[in-house]
Amino acid sequence: NWFPSRAKASIVELEQMADTASAMSAQLAASEVTRAQAQSQLQLVLDSTTESIWELDLEQRRVHLQGRFVERFGLAAADLALADFYARIHPADLAEVIGRHEYPERHPAENYTVEYRFRDAEGTYHWLLSRARVVEQDARGKIRRLAGTHVDIDALKATEEALVIASQQAQAANVAKTR
Repeated sequence: NWFPSRAKASIVELEQMADTASAMSAQLAASEVTRAQAQSQLQLVLDSTTESIWELDLEQRRVHLQGRFVERFGLAAADLALADFYARIHPADLAEVIGRHEYPERHPAENYTVEYRFRDAEGTYHWLLSRARVVEQDARGKIRRLAGTHVDIDALKATEEALVIASQQAQAANVAKTR
């Protein structure tokens, strides 16, 4: 308990000030408990729904990652040069990701979504869904920072692929049956 014991004052105004200070201290302590609980709940939600939260600084050409992303993909640090981040993106997806990152003004919506493959430390690509928003612009409207989330969609992509294959097989069987 970090609250000092209260001394009694013989002056009414001092007593009122002490009462007010005491009430403010109690309110601050309750607020801090509420903030800590909210932070804990947010972390649980983020851990169960996303791979990471990320922030892209276009002026510094850096991306900062929070969450499981760094460990899962075997990255050296949570703060990377943008070129190092791009080096892990599948070549077929790179132009789309760069277009979304480097030229977000071409996508006038308030947020954007892009799916792409990102390589882990062993060289295996994993599908990610990346959603972001512009969080900072300069006075001329040039975008300086984006922030968003990454969600692992490997299972979804595998299911989509299996459905396409099953559909093709069904169509082939139907064609063979009609001959």
